[in-house]
Amino acid sequence: MEELSKHLSKLKDLYRNKRVSVLVGAGFSKNACSEYPSWNELLYDMVVELYPDEIETAWLRYLNCNPSTPPISTEFHKFQKEEVERLLSRKGYLRVVSDYIERKGFRESIEHYIEERVPYIDAENNQFRFSGKNEKKVISIQPDSFLAHVGLLKGEGWERIYTTNYDKLLEYAADASDPAIRIKTITAAHDLSVDCKDPTIIKLHGDLYNPLGDSPRDFSFDGNSHQQYIISEEDYKNYPKDHEAFTQLMRISLLQGYFCLIGFSGDDPNFVNWIEWVRDVLVKADKNREEQYDKKIFLIALSKDLPPLDKQLFYDNHKIVYIPLMNDEIISLIKAKAEDSPRELFVHLFDYLKPEEEREVAPAGDGKEMDHLEDPESPHEKSHVNNKQRSAEPQENGCEAPVNNKQRSAEPQENGYEDRTEYLHLWNRVYKSKISGELPQLVRTIEVDEDELARLRQIKIWNRFVNYSDQQKTYLGIIERQDKLTVPEAQLAILALRDSGITVSQKMAKLIPESGIGGEDLIQYKKLINRTETLSQSWRRDELAVEPYEGIIRHLFSLDFSESKRLLKEWSAEGVDVLKKAMLLSFFMDDGGKELIVDFLDSETSAKERYYATRLLNLVEGTIPTDLSLARFENANVQDYNKVISNYIKRVKEEEVKDKIGRYGEGRNKRFTYVGYEPNNTEEAMAVLNFLIEAPYFVSFRNFFILINPENWYPIHKNLFKSYPKASLFYSIQCSDNNVRARIGQDYAYSDELADSCLGDILVSLLQAFISDDTPLYLKEGILQISKEMFVAVPSSIWESLYMKVWEKEVLSSRFNQTDARRNDVLDIFINKGLNSLRNKLMRQRIICDVLTNSKKNTSFVINCLYYLNVVRKDRNGDDRLSRAIDNFISQLSMPEEITIAGNIYYIMTPNQIEMVSSKCIEILNAHMGQNVDEVVFRSAQFFMKGSVEGKRVFVEAVCNSPLLWENGVIDSNRAHRPFEYLSITNFVRRIYFDKDSLLRLYNKMKDSLDELVAFYDTHKSKPALGDIDGLLSEMLSFLNYYEKRLLGKEDFLEVRNKVKAYYQEISGIFTVQDGLHSPFEDDMKMALRFIFNNRDSITHRGLVRYINTVINRVLMKNSDGLDTCVAYLRLYLNEGLISKEDEDILDGLVQILDRFTKDVAQECNMELIMTTRDMSKIAKALSLKGYDSKGIKYWIELNKSERFFTNFN
Repeated sequence: MEELSKHLSKLKDLYRNKRVSVLVGAGFSKNACSEYPSWNELLYDMVVELYPDEIETAWLRYLNCNPSTPPISTEFHKFQKEEVERLLSRKGYLRVVSDYIERKGFRESIEHYIEERVPYIDAENNQFRFSGKNEKKVISIQPDSFLAHVGLLKGEGWERIYTTNYDKLLEYAADASDPAIRIKTITAAHDLSVDCKDPTIIKLHGDLYNPLGDSPRDFSFDGNSHQQYIISEEDYKNYPKDHEAFTQLMRISLLQGYFCLIGFSGDDPNFVNWIEWVRDVLVKADKNREEQYDKKIFLIALSKDLPPLDKQLFYDNHKIVYIPLMNDEIISLIKAKAEDSPRELFVHLFDYLKPEEEREVAPAGDGKEMDHLEDPESPHEKSHVNNKQRSAEPQENGCEAPVNNKQRSAEPQENGYEDRTEYLHLWNRVYKSKISGELPQLVRTIEVDEDELARLRQIKIWNRFVNYSDQQKTYLGIIERQDKLTVPEAQLAILALRDSGITVSQKMAKLIPESGIGGEDLIQYKKLINRTETLSQSWRRDELAVEPYEGIIRHLFSLDFSESKRLLKEWSAEGVDVLKKAMLLSFFMDDGGKELIVDFLDSETSAKERYYATRLLNLVEGTIPTDLSLARFENANVQDYNKVISNYIKRVKEEEVKDKIGRYGEGRNKRFTYVGYEPNNTEEAMAVLNFLIEAPYFVSFRNFFILINPENWYPIHKNLFKSYPKASLFYSIQCSDNNVRARIGQDYAYSDELADSCLGDILVSLLQAFISDDTPLYLKEGILQISKEMFVAVPSSIWESLYMKVWEKEVLSSRFNQTDARRNDVLDIFINKGLNSLRNKLMRQRIICDVLTNSKKNTSFVINCLYYLNVVRKDRNGDDRLSRAIDNFISQLSMPEEITIAGNIYYIMTPNQIEMVSSKCIEILNAHMGQNVDEVVFRSAQFFMKGSVEGKRVFVEAVCNSPLLWENGVIDSNRAHRPFEYLSITNFVRRIYFDKDSLLRLYNKMKDSLDELVAFYDTHKSKPALGDIDGLLSEMLSFLNYYEKRLLGKEDFLEVRNKVKAYYQEISGIFTVQDGLHSPFEDDMKMALRFIFNNRDSITHRGLVRYINTVINRVLMKNSDGLDTCVAYLRLYLNEGLISKEDEDILDGLVQILDRFTKDVAQECNMELIMTTRDMSKIAKALSLKGYDSKGIKYWIELNKSERFFTNFN
């Protein structure tokens, strides 16, 4: 064993002369937390998933060979573990990983697999956490967790620090330990340098993604966007080529110096492959060796004995010295003890390597704890003094910061980081839960340490907000199962409720007061009860709140801004409540809030409250950049409440949000990550809500300063809105993004629970708030955005009277005179959504009269109003005023766009009125012959002119002379083009007949347009970008297919059609209809669906069947956007007779769709629920009439009968 002493002494000399680099492997991570997996542990689930048949066969073979073995689950799991190890040994770790990627079919599967099993660090909460399916698994970081890592990093002996680990343990230890450690982390070759003046951590195999990080995810490693972690057989094989810079730097380090390997075993793939990469360097070093010492690598192994002889030969041949750290001789040399843990052994080893003056570990047996770790809540904002220095320096509040608990004074003091950290640690040990007895009579008991509880209560005075841990939630869960509580147990429950913001359950409302608490505890308990009633809206308006502030927020959550403003002005706030009053006054645009904050700053002594008040003052003053500096608070490491709320928000989010949030049914590029996700972070969201109320804080301030990003607010809302709909709504209307607000409104509308309980009341509150003059103006747009989505889910009898007040106040008074729709787009959509669900006949008639009377003022607004109102015949009954309004409108009809207004009231006109409009259409089209007349005008005009010979003639002439006929936007072939719209001839062919001459005019003009477009495209190989060229070419093709029989006599017809088809395919990228139906892009799919419908007469029935089956399969797969569009076209195909009784496969497919989808499933698939419900119900009814019956058919028919949604588009 003398050799071991010699080798260890040599390593010490090399370390002190900075001639050795360290390579850290996976085994070393277990010193921080045992959950960091070994190779066997990491790949265990993978092997079980990949090779179930082999494991089962081996198990059956084992049972046959051991018939006495009982086939029980525990025995099988033991056998399975052993068999997994055998499979890994036989197949190899890396081959198993490659098989897994091949089985899954995409590379990202292995990255996701790793992230579910390798913990990341939640620095804010001092925890190890997991992603994916293990996200609920949380492990607290202990004070001694990073002793080994800090020991490795301290000192300046390592030339470089390399690691094959993905985790960030070394980085965290560097950030969170002594500020003297300043180490740069390198994860890409372009940051490498041969110069090693500054210490670096070089990550050779990738950097673990942290979902709590601020940076967006970058799926790449060292510039390779096809991998994030090195792990597969191919990754290792290609590493020297793909990551040459990393490989060469290690080779240089080894050629010029030595390596110390820790955390590796002899069969570790990282170790074996690393040796392979540097083999030639080892050989070269042997041949050119100038010094007598012939080893180049020190392998520190957690073993007691030397390796087997064959392995020893391998080590000797590769210049490796094997040092068993648990060997008695080694333990003696490093002054450790035989019973020391691996972590402690490494600490002693690193201390042994350092010069005497740098050593920190006390002699064996003293067990010195690591007391130099900084604030785990904020590792990157460290004070530049250690704890001993702090104790001698005055703090901002004039108190000295005690070093440990024994030195603390009896009175609570504000000590910044130390108290916050101690608070979390106290929660980890303030109670113990034990289970005793035997099944089925198990008994759970709680033991509360009253000394620790007293300290908790003492510190809480100075900690309004804490980064609470899971201990509070766990404790509340335990007491829910108790029959009674002691006073300490109840006191601790009150603390847990205050920390977490969780409301008081019925069980706790019984247990806590029965425990016998009194005094301040009873006051705090009543506050909690009051807050619970506020959030659940179970309070009565004649009930007085315990505190004025509670009454104010109750009225705010009810959107009663008048009463909340009155109560706010009467409130005489004291202490931190002054900030609440100040911010709410500012919320109401009252300048008195600023004065209150200034006075608060003059009198408040708490540093953290002054820090927050300064932030609020900057917010209220609204200056950019801010007037008041926060640097002195930041430099003093004062607790920042902004970081507290940021931490709460991060805990709600399940994963990085990459996509924009949009309304349901808007497609892939606007899909929100949480589509269909069932809220499971309600308690975390409650902490956010509690902070918003108590800080106070807003989602956005005056709709200008965004305090919570809309995409961060959405998951918070998603977790809260069903349980606390009004509280969540108050903050949601502050959200600054229209798409997010629309989505939130849809969530309320689509919720069956809210529809059955309070949705009508919520909509009424929103409308009343919009009408009220006391509602802050900047909130009104958010109110409109959210409330407009609820009309469809609430019977109009509940909201129609308030809606008509909005109509009178906003529309009749000013909207008809404002022609810029962009300034009123939110109001217009609100009006249209309400019209779409308005059922009251008298109100509908009133609106028709109003818009017809004002039709000359704002024609486009009038057209939209009538379209969404969806005027039907019964709207005419019993109102002479309406008939007079129609007559008056017709008498003044003079402009083309007014024909569209007439088209929207076609069903309430008398035959005489229709004839009068027909004459007007002839006059108007003649007067505007050869001018730009929108297609929508022609669509409306054809209904009035189809019965008149003269009318049809004028219509055809107007179409043939229209500048929009086959308009393509091309000005010349030199890249000049303009925005354009074109007429779709196929929209007129079923009602208007084009004679031979007019048809040839259409055909020839189409050819001219095609030639211009082809010349432009052939010149530039790009299409005009300012219009729908794909749609124009598709329309040309539909036109040629529809008139094939009449145009086939033209010699160039087939050539022209083939030319249109060829350029359509090339420009659109859709070479067949099937391409469009299979496209991942919703626009391509819609084009294909429209093409099928427009060309239904020219497509063979066999072709139609094939296309429709493809559409059905797309819906059944549920894996793409535009499913609601697919369902809409399937309903259209069915109604138009494209699907017959003989098409049994198609009809069976439609039945399957109805069976597989429910309202909730449709919402999960991002389908627009209102139209989907309509279309599904119509398909179900049609299939029922054909004799089909299934649970899905019954479900959709009943859903339609239940009138869950109220829309005029049925």
